[in-house]
Amino acid sequence: MTRNKIVFVNTQDPKHAAHVAAISGAADEDAREVAIAAAAKPSDPDAFDNYLRWYCSPYDMEQYKQLLQAVGWS
Repeated sequence: MTRNKIVFVNTQDPKHAAHVAAISGAADEDAREVAIAAAAKPSDPDAFDNYLRWYCSPYDMEQYKQLLQAVGWS
C-alpha cells in the first residue's frame, strides 16, 4: 500500500540538520560532493541522508519548465 511507503522527515532533527547545513554551505562543488558522501548511508538505501543531493539542490523554475515541456506537458 502506498500509505506504508511514505516517510515524513524532520529536517530540523540535529542528525539531519548538520548534514543539510554542511552540504548547503559547501564552498564549491568538490566540498559539496565530500559532504554528500559523508552523509550517505549505503547500508540503508531508503535513508533520508541518501537523498540530500536533491534535497539541497536549488530550485530552478526555468529548468523545471523545460523539463515539463520536454516530456509534453505545457
